[in-house]
Amino acid sequence: MSNSSFAGNIQNINEMLKAQKLDSQNDTAQAGELSELKSELHFAGIYDQQERKKKEDQLRMILENALFLQEDAERKKRWLNVITEIPFPLLSSLIPACIRENLRFKQHKRNLVVELNKKRANDWVA
Repeated sequence: MSNSSFAGNIQNINEMLKAQKLDSQNDTAQAGELSELKSELHFAGIYDQQERKKKEDQLRMILENALFLQEDAERKKRWLNVITEIPFPLLSSLIPACIRENLRFKQHKRNLVVELNKKRANDWVA
């Protein structure tokens, strides 16, 4: 084995080690970015859970106090039980709708329970 081929092999090994070192640095950087992303997602998940809990509690309170549900205890109980299963976007849109419906009921513009009973009666006839 000649000196030149030996030196060439050492140079190749050094280049491979440098490449591996760069790869490990890239892996470390990627691992750091990945852990940052995981922590951001974790905090976002906690925020989403807290936000969802607030919305669920808000909707539960609205429904418990809703005048238009006072006449229909069974329906009110079903609503309160199903709140945790409602998808978040729908949950967010239900709160203003329930507030609006309650205001309309207080102003005697609409009685949702009576309207539903009429609709059910019409469905039975049809």
